[in-house]
Amino acid sequence: MTTRSLSGQRTTRPRVGTAAQVVAAVVGSALFFVVLGVQDRASVGSLTRDPTVTAGVPWYTGIASSVGSLGWASAAAVATFGAVVVRHQDVRQRDGRGLDRPDRTFSTLGGLGAFSALLWVDDVLLLHDDVLYRIVDSELPVYAVYAALFVGWVWWAWPVLSTTSRGLLVVACVPLGASVLIDLLWDTDRDLRLLLEDGAKFCGIWLWALFAVHVALAAIVGEDLDDGVSHVPSVAP
Repeated sequence: MTTRSLSGQRTTRPRVGTAAQVVAAVVGSALFFVVLGVQDRASVGSLTRDPTVTAGVPWYTGIASSVGSLGWASAAAVATFGAVVVRHQDVRQRDGRGLDRPDRTFSTLGGLGAFSALLWVDDVLLLHDDVLYRIVDSELPVYAVYAALFVGWVWWAWPVLSTTSRGLLVVACVPLGASVLIDLLWDTDRDLRLLLEDGAKFCGIWLWALFAVHVALAAIVGEDLDDGVSHVPSVAP
């Protein structure tokens, strides 16, 4: 099967590759719903229908949380797509050595996608608020694990991040960190506290998604949205 790449070059890709992906998507979806149908811990409707319908609450219930979770999903999708493109591109470094782009760019985007997906799953399934809280009886250990993963990723990815929007990373982390501190230190359900915590989190999530766009764009086309200047990551092997 002959197709055109992003650069316009003709490439040959086996038709079976797409067919296998379609089969995997269909079979995976079918198996998922089979599991939902045979389990006996909850009604099928409570697992497949929208939570607002199941709970009988107004449609706008949790709208900020729902829109915020889209930010995590967007960041995960953009970063993962960027990693796939970088992996398949035949890109050369611009330092004249003729070496392939280092794998660190791929792992940077892959790590960003995986970490964003983890935070999305945490947000949607209430991992640190409910599921894991029942096990450790505290949110602090969960936050500590997430912080360790984040610091480890930044340490590994810094040669790539230092050539892109590292400032935007800091800007995104400030409201996210503020949200975590409010959650840990201000134990009340008053409206002001909820507005500050959830508002900071909402802002941080979408700044994080924007950061993912910047990093992916810089990795794919070598151009940062900040200034339009070429920034192709160049790291030591």
